Amino acid sequence: MYKAFLFLIFFGVVACQSNSRSAAVNRVPILTAPPINEIESDTTINYNIDSFSSEGVEIKGCYLNKQLVKADISIYGSAGRSNLIYLILHDSIIVNERNYTYKVALFEVKNDSDIKLKDSSSYILSLSKRKVIQGNSDSNKLNILTLFLNNVQQRLK
Repeated sequence: MYKAFLFLIFFGVVACQSNSRSAAVNRVPILTAPPINEIESDTTINYNIDSFSSEGVEIKGCYLNKQLVKADISIYGSAGRSNLIYLILHDSIIVNERNYTYKVALFEVKNDSDIKLKDSSSYILSLSKRKVIQGNSDSNKLNILTLFLNNVQQRLK
């Protein structure tokens, strides 16, 4: 069921992209993903990485039959945080990214009312090419992909 859902999302994005040859080539629709706890998985692993940002990175990897199917990435900084959802589909990763700023000093943040959504975007990454294949590309997206690939097991032993 989950793989069929991902296939439909991916097929819809690719079909829409091939039919619309307009001037807005870099416009990508916001792809909605079910909450991470609704994705069918049999194993969840939490990864904590300290070397990427000032306040650290947490990655929650969801595995089904030993294969990584989804990752919830939280990158914490002194001025805000970024949340990325990676939906892994064969060689592609569908990404939903939300960036937040803190309304108060970092040490005063208590709950979601202390943060503000700055922006959000969706894009598709290629695992084999390690580049953005749909949506706006920037070095930060590729740095996060490299961090992800270097620290998260794609397949469990």
